[in-house]
Amino acid sequence: MKEASLTEDIVQSTYLISIEKLDRFKPHTNFKAWICRIARNLAINEFNQRKKEVQVDYQESDFFAGSISFEEQENSPTLFLASQILSDDEFRILVLCELAGYKRREVSEIMDIPIPTVTWKYLNALKKLRKALEKEEAFINKEGGYSFEKSGLKKTAKK
Repeated sequence: MKEASLTEDIVQSTYLISIEKLDRFKPHTNFKAWICRIARNLAINEFNQRKKEVQVDYQESDFFAGSISFEEQENSPTLFLASQILSDDEFRILVLCELAGYKRREVSEIMDIPIPTVTWKYLNALKKLRKALEKEEAFINKEGGYSFEKSGLKKTAKK
């Protein structure tokens, strides 16, 4: 680990876990290897957790404050549509799960709401977005414009 304070935290955690789990140590085995294995696993867990973390200051972030339009953030008609039709919570949950790659459990911790609520709002947001995209597709196809397909936007002939 590159940070000294993080290394110290892992050493302290290793000490506490080794005392807590001392009854699991098998006599006549290598005690030093057992302790090193605990420290190694804690370091790997910490590394993996930090790899997933995205540092965001929600107070100063233009993305979450809404001062930058999503068209400027990303030229995605689906994302822009989602920002228009979903509630703030539904949109944040959708962005955190789909774009940032967080699991619902992690989103629950970030937003300080229960996991079942995150799941419900996430599924509800997907349902709303799917209906809106189907309406949009039907309207555009009727007018002879663009249609949404798995490969992206496709020009359709006007009838």
